[in-house]
Amino acid sequence: MSSHPRLEELVTAIGIDKVVALADYAPEDRTWVPALIEACKYSKPRNRKAAWVLHHIFLRHTKLIEPKVEQLIDVLHASEDGSVHRELLKILVEVKINELEWVKFSPLLFDLGVGILFDEAQTKGMHYIAIRLAERFMNSEKERIDAVDAIKQMLFNSYTGEKSMCNAAEKAMKRIEMRKISITKS
Repeated sequence: MSSHPRLEELVTAIGIDKVVALADYAPEDRTWVPALIEACKYSKPRNRKAAWVLHHIFLRHTKLIEPKVEQLIDVLHASEDGSVHRELLKILVEVKINELEWVKFSPLLFDLGVGILFDEAQTKGMHYIAIRLAERFMNSEKERIDAVDAIKQMLFNSYTGEKSMCNAAEKAMKRIEMRKISITKS
């Protein structure tokens, strides 16, 4: 594991004020973001706290995270921790992605979103993220159909009659059905 000295500050019961302070440290030390990305691959709680700090770096200092898309995707493969996945997917669903990375990673991120939608064991929060992944990263008519089918199946399996999720899903399906399909950078 990376030996950055500030990693010791990633402890259980870390508060939001400390997370924000650690996020705001990133512009001062260019080794901090890579150390956090590496820390996400290891055991809890440090991996979860590292992912949480990375999400806040993205929210506060977006430009420091934008060049790290491939590394974040690598962490998704390396980690089996759902909390780490959730925080990193919150970044990936919004981060600006250059055209080369879009071509390389949009199929993977679309498939990941659809897979989460079909997974009844996932949390409501992950299903919301999955809807956004499917919507953002679809690139073909087939993917449009797959996205809508996955959302409908998720609603049927897990949220019949739950108003907030049903409303969010309905709005997303309308946006998906109306969106013009072309492979573009985001």
